[in-house]
Amino acid sequence: MLSGNAHIMTCDTDWCSPVMLEEAIRIFGDIPVTYFSTGEYKALDELARNEPALVGPHPNLSGKHHKSCEFENQLLDHLNRYPQAEGYRCHGHMDSAWIQMKMVELNYIWESNMCCHMEPGLKPVKMFSGLTRFPVWLEDDVWMSKKNQEGPTEMKDALGIPGMKVFNFHPVHLCENVMVRALFDWIVDNVDKWTTPSEEMKRCEF
Repeated sequence: MLSGNAHIMTCDTDWCSPVMLEEAIRIFGDIPVTYFSTGEYKALDELARNEPALVGPHPNLSGKHHKSCEFENQLLDHLNRYPQAEGYRCHGHMDSAWIQMKMVELNYIWESNMCCHMEPGLKPVKMFSGLTRFPVWLEDDVWMSKKNQEGPTEMKDALGIPGMKVFNFHPVHLCENVMVRALFDWIVDNVDKWTTPSEEMKRCEF
């Protein structure tokens, strides 16, 4: 992770299929991407071996009490899967003082648990816990849920304004070329779950 006027690409897997993740990796090409993973993916295991800083956990801590075994076990599961990780992002940007203190205890040093949609002048923030926060500047599902979405001209102008810009994308939205929330909701409700790689690629081409 960088500061200043850096442009940083990130990706939350959000339980996508391995085929969708591999397609997202293909779309990103040679662009360095930090992946936050909800589960086990061979592609990310390989990336973590070669580029350890580019893979971190994406725990879903919603509704889990910080003293519960479920809370503790999920964090330990992520830690065991990617022990090299120094940073994390919780699903839904879930955050609390308890989460931060626990992650510091597990030796994480930075997080990305806030979305400040296209806010100018963003920079890393030092949190009370000692963690450094890298707020997200643009997130695909936030943008597609807005009633008045920014267009290409607005995006181009905003990119020229000084400030750190962390982008966050999800493989499912990239693969299905989702532009509005209503389309994604329709796909979830109407498209059957594909079970083979060839069928999954049909969904990627939807």
